[in-house]
Amino acid sequence: MDYVVIYEEGENSCSAYVPDLPGCIAAGDTVDEVNSLISEAIEYHIEIMKEDGEVVPLPTLNLAEQTVIPGLGKHKILETYVYSDRPILFSCKNAAGHIYFVSVYENSRDETWHCVRISKDRFNYVRSGAIDLRSTFVDAEDSIVLQIKVSYDNPSQPITKYIKSDQIPDEMVPFSGETLRLKTDKPFC
Repeated sequence: MDYVVIYEEGENSCSAYVPDLPGCIAAGDTVDEVNSLISEAIEYHIEIMKEDGEVVPLPTLNLAEQTVIPGLGKHKILETYVYSDRPILFSCKNAAGHIYFVSVYENSRDETWHCVRISKDRFNYVRSGAIDLRSTFVDAEDSIVLQIKVSYDNPSQPITKYIKSDQIPDEMVPFSGETLRLKTDKPFC
C-alpha cells in the first residue's frame, strides 16, 4: 500500500510523517536517510497495529472520490494528502480538466477553502517534492487563489472571492518545507 508521506526539511535535518498513520514519524540528517527510516516506520507501525488487533487504515492517497467544492460544484479527487473525516488537503480536477490543489481550514465558526489552479508540469513538481506544499498555495503560478468561506450558520451562502496568493493567512496553508515525495516518472494527468 502506498501512503502519503509529508517531509519537512530544515537547515540541518529532515523529518517525515504519515497523515494516515498518526504517530508514524521519522527524522534524520538527510532526505535519503529519512526515506529509509520512514519506510521502516510504516512497516513497523502497521505490524504493531495488527498485533494490537487494530484496523489498519487504507491509504487516502488513492481513494476514488468526488467532492463538491462550495460554489464550484463536483470535482474528481485525484489524490488526498491529508484526511480528517474528509479530504482537507488534496488535488482534484474539474469537468474541463483543470487541476487544482485545495486546502480546507476549519474553525468553530466557518471553513475556508483555498483552491489553486495548477499546470500539469507544476503538479508533477509538487508531487515529486521539487516544490513545497506551502509554495503551491502562497506562490501560485498565476498569483491568484480562489477563497471560499462557508459559515456554519449559513452554509448555503458561501462567500467566494479571488485573492492574491500571498494574502492567504499563514495558519491556513501547510508549513514551509513540507513536501510530498511521490513518484512522477509517468505523466499523471
